[in-house]
Amino acid sequence: MRHVIAALLILLLACDEKTDVTAYLGVTDRDLGTPPTIDILVDHGSNAPGTPENLDLVVSGILSQVARRPGSTVRGFWCANTVGESKLISAYVVPPPAKPNLRAREAHAKAVIADGSRRFHEAAAPFFADFHRKTTPLIETIARIALAGNPTGGDRVILAVTDLREESELFGRFECDALPSRDAFLASVATVLPKDSLQGATVYAVFAAPDSVDGDRCPVRIARFRAITQLFAAAIEQAGGRFLLSPTSIPQLERKSS
Repeated sequence: MRHVIAALLILLLACDEKTDVTAYLGVTDRDLGTPPTIDILVDHGSNAPGTPENLDLVVSGILSQVARRPGSTVRGFWCANTVGESKLISAYVVPPPAKPNLRAREAHAKAVIADGSRRFHEAAAPFFADFHRKTTPLIETIARIALAGNPTGGDRVILAVTDLREESELFGRFECDALPSRDAFLASVATVLPKDSLQGATVYAVFAAPDSVDGDRCPVRIARFRAITQLFAAAIEQAGGRFLLSPTSIPQLERKSS
């Protein structure tokens, strides 16, 4: 017992006033900052990457990163053929663990990943079951997500599981038609995604990549894909956000807020 007390005294003396000794000992979590709001946009159909399998991967991958951050909010939005038809698929708020000890927190994190993943999978199933892609209003769906707000007040991340092939009356067909000029595109974007509507948000295009083989669509090769990503980056930046590509993996979330 004397050795235990001595060890605790050493820890207390070694820790500065900002250090939580219980966190150091693994009894509680360190302060992980304000929990984030993470929105997932699902672009399904016409060979877009928003498949049930990819959505499962994204949800479980994100939940594994926030499972120890109670209050973190993960929402899914379906990109339909019109923005009016685009809907919230599901929303999951990470609950706090019942007990503060390390074993309970580890079990809780595993339960969060399993429970949240199951809920999203079940909620999304009806959307995948009977959907036929006609148009792809990506910018307007991002605007719809922007309007949903940031309930946690922490970092805001939008994971757009999409190939970035915008197709809408307002912005044209990015897959086959001539791309709009940057100035014309941004002027149109401002009508639905105004300045500061994505202030501080990070928007990832997950699994977006140029076409590697020809199919029944107009192939989007590297040069065209680069031009498309530049248009999206300019649109997101104009709205106050940041645009990043994540073509092969689930993004690792940054922690900017405290």
